[in-house]
Amino acid sequence: MNIDIIKKLCLEHLNEQPEQIEKIPQSGSNRIYVRLHLKRGTVIGVFNPNLDENRAFTNLSNAFIQNHLSVPQILGIDKSNQYYLCTDHGNTTLFDLINKRTEQQLNPELRDLYKQSLVDLMEFQLTPKSEDFYRLCDTPQHFDQRTILWDLHYFKYNFLKYKHIQFNEYNLENDFEQLSKKIAILPLQGFMYRDFQSRNIMMEGNKATYIDFQGGRKGPLQYDVVSFLWQARANLCQSDKDELLHFYTSKLEEKRPKTTDTFMRDFNSVLLLRLLQVLGAYGYRGLYERKNHFIKSIPNAIVQLEECWNTNDFNTEYPELNRCVQQLVADKKRVVEQSGLMINITSFSFINGGYPTDETEHGGGYIFDCRGLPNPGREVEYKLLTGKNQKVIDYMLQRNEVQEFIDNAYTILERHATNYKERGFDVLNIGFGCTGGQHRSIYCAESINKRFQDNGFKTKLWHREFPEIK
Repeated sequence: MNIDIIKKLCLEHLNEQPEQIEKIPQSGSNRIYVRLHLKRGTVIGVFNPNLDENRAFTNLSNAFIQNHLSVPQILGIDKSNQYYLCTDHGNTTLFDLINKRTEQQLNPELRDLYKQSLVDLMEFQLTPKSEDFYRLCDTPQHFDQRTILWDLHYFKYNFLKYKHIQFNEYNLENDFEQLSKKIAILPLQGFMYRDFQSRNIMMEGNKATYIDFQGGRKGPLQYDVVSFLWQARANLCQSDKDELLHFYTSKLEEKRPKTTDTFMRDFNSVLLLRLLQVLGAYGYRGLYERKNHFIKSIPNAIVQLEECWNTNDFNTEYPELNRCVQQLVADKKRVVEQSGLMINITSFSFINGGYPTDETEHGGGYIFDCRGLPNPGREVEYKLLTGKNQKVIDYMLQRNEVQEFIDNAYTILERHATNYKERGFDVLNIGFGCTGGQHRSIYCAESINKRFQDNGFKTKLWHREFPEIK
């Protein structure tokens, strides 16, 4: 972000320079926001190199304001269309208010805020009076089968593959095609906000202002209701979801009579799609980009997917997707059963993927470089073996420097693990890497794993380059 351009925008459109500039933490997007303190109050400066996204946001903002919807007002745009100013609506989101509740069930005040947001959502959805409205949106302007498949592939590549879930790709694509075809032709259509959830609702007292609608397009009405009521971190209880869903359909019935049955008939298919898309987003933003909010959201999202799956006949309709869901659920149950400190030990190759990624919200741990140790892989008789083969083990046991390396590493690790256990931590990550991830790293990981287990610690061992080794 070029602050001089932001200052120039202030001077051109607001006739004053900011007295103070405060950077606002980023969340799920790559946009950069700053709060500009002026004599008249505060405004928001935005930098976003995605010109199509900026065009959609500014055009939709103007259209919604004309329809008396509460969204940020655009105050000025730079000629490059990468910078703009808009009104400031504070730091507090509806999610912040929800997150402070002491009971899972919503209190009357929060329930009223949800209901008001659902009424406002319906106004967004029904704002378009003709197809011309969707020309304001970014491309694609319709939630068609291709874009639905993009969401499903987002889930496949950023979550399933990242979590090493086993599936038949051809069969999974058949399931995806079937689900995407069904949703692409749903009859109840309107403006699909795309990411209508409590973190995108700014609260000033009881007044809500809605942000992040630049991804909106024409799509099924059910989608945003699902996004809002099934937001993983909000973790609404089922009775609140049921009540709020009934409230929405009753209001929709007033606007579009005799639509409730159709809305509910297709609801669970849209719910399934959104839950998969969200896990894809959490995989990318959390597991890959390491953003803590998204990592923390994953367990609740899997619980919601499990509940959705178990209350429908999806297992016969989408058999390969069923295989994936069952693996995710089993993995979640293992995590729950393994309460207390879990030591994750990984062997890996430095030249084939680099450092192992931490899939927990804990972050960090130890990486040991085994490349300074004698390498049996250079000798023909060991080339096709791994560090778990007895011949390689015997080779390593005969090298004093290898045993000294193991002893020193365990001294450090055992002290750290004991400290973590006493303090109630639940994860310690340890990685052993060598050139190919085949001999030295596997041997060291196995040796350290055995020492921890012999001393009463719970461990989980994974040889990344040789996952078939148990």
